[in-house]
Amino acid sequence: MRQKPLLLDGSMGALLMARGYDAAGCYLANINNTAEITGIHKAYLAAGSDVILTNTFCVSDDIVYATKASREDIILYAIEAAREACSAFPGKRIALDLSPSPLMVNPRKAPSPERIQEYFAEQIQIALGGVDLVFFETFSSSLELAEAVKAAKEISAAMPVYATMTFGTNRKTWLGDPLGSIQRVVDAGADAVGCNCTLAPKAMAPLVEAMKALVKGKVPLIAEPNRGMPETTPEGAAIYTMPAEEFAEGVVGLFEAGADIIGGCCGSNPDCIRLIKKMVG
Repeated sequence: MRQKPLLLDGSMGALLMARGYDAAGCYLANINNTAEITGIHKAYLAAGSDVILTNTFCVSDDIVYATKASREDIILYAIEAAREACSAFPGKRIALDLSPSPLMVNPRKAPSPERIQEYFAEQIQIALGGVDLVFFETFSSSLELAEAVKAAKEISAAMPVYATMTFGTNRKTWLGDPLGSIQRVVDAGADAVGCNCTLAPKAMAPLVEAMKALVKGKVPLIAEPNRGMPETTPEGAAIYTMPAEEFAEGVVGLFEAGADIIGGCCGSNPDCIRLIKKMVG
């Protein structure tokens, strides 16, 4: 009998944007509204999340410029908010959440492996000692993700590194990397790999099954689907209408398909996590 899955949290950005924050404001909230970020983390922990991800996804140069804050402050305050939340939930873990770099915008002019590692190493160094693991997600380049993993392992070989890519129904990323390219990330030293974003749970299930056959049990598999496709309101806001029960059932289906680590991506919320936790016992 398989062990119960490790349960991640759900969306942070979608929740903040629903509260009126713009893209830069989501990260500036780490500094100016730390208690609000802590409150969202606590909601996920109370719902049953075993791991929460810091509010640091996509802390790019553009975002840093727009906030008029330093990358170091954005990351450190994000960690402070997560640690405050975890203080009331012993045994829970914090992951430094990192997105793809802006270096791969033009894949024909891909940066050197050393430049990619330097970019991620800067952010990981800031967080060192404040998080339990590093989580790279929503990558489209297996080359970039592999170098990011190497950077994390170079800084701390003992710190777990989780790494996910985002694929379409054609089993390719928008840069054209096939599902099998995840093997490059395993070989780079990732402690868990998988897929996140883009797809709803049922559409992601075949990818999880295929990835399970590719990885062959070398590392745990991660699955973080979207809560369906969003609808856009007249004001331009994204609304996710898939019922939480349907989403949770689909995520549990990903566990049954072979994922060992499950959670939610865009559109998911603490109610979704609570239902998933209940369904897996």
